[in-house]
Amino acid sequence: RNICDKLKEIRENKKPTYIRKKVVFEKLDIKEENSLNTYKVMNEEQLLACMNLDYSRIYVDNLDIYEKYKDNKGIYLKEKRNQFIIKKDDNKLVSEYRNFSNKVIGNYFLNIFNSYTAYYLLKQGLCNFTLSVELKEDELVNLMNSFKNNFGFSFIPEILIYGKVENMYIRGNILNIDNSLYKYSLKDQKNRKFDCYLDGNNTVILNYEDKNINYGFPFKYHKRYDFYDEDSNTIKKIVNNN
Repeated sequence: RNICDKLKEIRENKKPTYIRKKVVFEKLDIKEENSLNTYKVMNEEQLLACMNLDYSRIYVDNLDIYEKYKDNKGIYLKEKRNQFIIKKDDNKLVSEYRNFSNKVIGNYFLNIFNSYTAYYLLKQGLCNFTLSVELKEDELVNLMNSFKNNFGFSFIPEILIYGKVENMYIRGNILNIDNSLYKYSLKDQKNRKFDCYLDGNNTVILNYEDKNINYGFPFKYHKRYDFYDEDSNTIKKIVNNN
């Protein structure tokens, strides 16, 4: 108790030193892109289906499939969570904050909620990213308008319009999942089904809801589709309907 009281006294009487410094936001040299679709796929059938569609990037969840097709245009490996080392010669979809010295794409786990975070990540070397899946349509519009007003230029973000959001990662194969199958799920007390799979090391639990929104934004953006167990015909129908 005496130690806690002394620490409290120090904290309450400490005078912080504020440094006033004008922050200058320079215009960044952003590579021009066409606003095409991006896809996340789980297996080879889905990858081949997406390669026959218009796309900017395809994120592959399986390392073996990525290695087989990585020399094709726009093929990226979806990196596992809690990975902080990146090979310079690989295209990656990353989910953690770190030193972005290489040109990689940011996943929605980076939680980009405002224009300043978006600017910071672009300045740090990310060439693109998916905006937070928690933002509503009007909030996404406000973010993009704020970005242009604050920094004097714009970029073309990725926005998830279809698929199940990844809710949770649990280390290890706690459900004894066969990692070649995507037919496992958990149900809660409300009888909501949460699909889950093994990414090699971790148990991944998806949200029970299917996100399927066709936004009418006044700005250009990449439509991102996250596929799970859809076959090639279903993928074509989903993309063509959007």
